[in-house]
Amino acid sequence: MVEPTDYYKNPLTGEESTVDYLKLRPLAILISNQKEVLGTQCGISQADVIYEFLVEGGITRMMMLTYDYENISMFGPVRSAREYALDMAVFHDAITVHAGGNFDAYLKISGLQLDTLDGTNNAAAAEYFNYRSIGLPSYNSYMISGSNLVTAIEKVRGYYNQANIRTTSSPFASSYFTFSADGTFAGGTGEAKNISITYMSTLKDPTNVTTLTYDESTGTYLKYVDGVAQVDALNDVQLAFENVLILSAKTTRISSTALTIDMTSGGSGTYCNGGERISITWTYDAESGQPILTTTAGEPLEMATGKTHISIVSDGNGGVASLIDYNYNN
Repeated sequence: MVEPTDYYKNPLTGEESTVDYLKLRPLAILISNQKEVLGTQCGISQADVIYEFLVEGGITRMMMLTYDYENISMFGPVRSAREYALDMAVFHDAITVHAGGNFDAYLKISGLQLDTLDGTNNAAAAEYFNYRSIGLPSYNSYMISGSNLVTAIEKVRGYYNQANIRTTSSPFASSYFTFSADGTFAGGTGEAKNISITYMSTLKDPTNVTTLTYDESTGTYLKYVDGVAQVDALNDVQLAFENVLILSAKTTRISSTALTIDMTSGGSGTYCNGGERISITWTYDAESGQPILTTTAGEPLEMATGKTHISIVSDGNGGVASLIDYNYNN
């Protein structure tokens, strides 16, 4: 039975709020994560959840999920969608914000009639994006403000002129996380103090190596990319997360640079909190359209409340290899 009080918990963090989440859908904003944009990324500290995953050439992209965007002055650089990133957005019944996409992404958008705001190939939505000139390539210069997001969601019709973008959702469609009753993690079986994630370890000189370092004073993991603190340019706040999820998925190389990720493959994973970790398993549930996270004993994974960083890494079976070190010493 759904309790009315559950509507006032953020489905992405498990934290109590005065907001009725029954009336909202989160946004899933695709954010550039190339070396050249570090220090210029805007709005990223507002994320409740961040996915990080491979795109072309060994670089990663982020998808940030948030409910609270109206009063944020700028988000970006907004980047193009991939079909597997859209799968991640669908896991949360999110409205996707992107600037372009590959062929398979547009096939998925049109085929599933997904609600998206596209800054390059949908003229109605593109007028609400801004072009930032700070010496970056054009593809890393698309930005959008929180107020423009609000207006665009109200005004823009979807692809093929379907009905206006839906703005209401059940909070239980917005998250596949199970949070513990007391909001804490019961404890792990191994240490995870300094997590290093190399998304494509087969490269001679891997880029976008993510490090998540546990800070006991705040109880959060601080994020670094290639050794540089990842901060929000709007407020100089470093990204920090109570929870870290690392999920392996079938990642297949389809050309010398391009790849695809099967977000229905299921696989192994790791959950980290408080400097500790446990091994987990994830499966895709076709009925709910969401992953199911379980412990190795088959019990539902009960997470601590708070923000979550999710790394999608290769399972090593499609010509792409990832490397994870849970106590990296740099």
